[in-house]
Amino acid sequence: FEMPPRMRTDDKDISAQDSADGREASAALSALVAASVFTVYSSTRFMGVPGGDSGELMAMACQRGVAHPPGYPLLTILGSMWLDLCPDAVGEGAAAKLSLLSALMGSCCAALLALSGATCSTWWGGLLTGCIYAFSPTVWRFSTQFEVFALNNLFAAALLYLSIGFLRDMHRHRFSAYFGAAICGLGLTNQQTLVLLEGPLIVGMLVASKGTLLQPARFAALTLLFTLGLGPYVYLPLAGASPARGSWGSVDNWHGFVRHVTRQEYGSFQLYTTGTAEGDLSQAHPGSWWRGRAERMHGNMASALAFCHKESLGVASVLCPLGLYHLL
Repeated sequence: FEMPPRMRTDDKDISAQDSADGREASAALSALVAASVFTVYSSTRFMGVPGGDSGELMAMACQRGVAHPPGYPLLTILGSMWLDLCPDAVGEGAAAKLSLLSALMGSCCAALLALSGATCSTWWGGLLTGCIYAFSPTVWRFSTQFEVFALNNLFAAALLYLSIGFLRDMHRHRFSAYFGAAICGLGLTNQQTLVLLEGPLIVGMLVASKGTLLQPARFAALTLLFTLGLGPYVYLPLAGASPARGSWGSVDNWHGFVRHVTRQEYGSFQLYTTGTAEGDLSQAHPGSWWRGRAERMHGNMASALAFCHKESLGVASVLCPLGLYHLL
């Protein structure tokens, strides 16, 4: 049975109208979440220099220097530009201005996550997603001080949003892969641990595309965009040629540049320091070693669950079982 031509046209018009209404609702949702979160973040941000690496990153943004490995060139560039553009009315000094930049990036991240949630569920689901993320204690804290995490979370949220759109409708969102490739490279100039998210997303999109993204011309374009995204690393040798006070490393030569970017001083792929207790235990009886590993794994899992409960404002204990039930 074939629908009459007039009816098919009306159906297309209705579909187009629904799509337009959906875009308007998404825009309203993102604007609501971004404005609300930014208002809270900006009013609770650090007006001075907090602890951790924030002070050093602020100093490098002010002096256009080189931060500790891997250099964080993108954050330094953005911070320096923000200081030049941001009016004096937002705070008394550089610390308050740079904290405002993190608040802006954190609120944009919450808006993107809200859009992703709304795309996968409903308008209310997206709102809940954005708010739970934005007001979890750790996210809130690092979105109100000048650190690498707010920008890293923003890149992660952007990649998730682009991936969801691509996987739901590859034809309509065919350019999402190209934007994603550029963001993958750009994100690595801020926080290299983003690769832990990029890897699975890239594999998933390549598999879902059924080889279309691996066609020579498209794959070459994706590779080029990813490489261009790494461009901010050029800042390091330029800044290292006349290093500011407090700058790290000797990055004006190839050996020093590679050493700095690959974090060789920190062990490159080593994300934490290993204590001597584990090394001593590995030399003990195999049974003792396995018992020790099991005990530590049990303790780590318990800590992870407690942390998840805390960071989700207590709703993870309800939402996780509901999500598993929905999937099954």
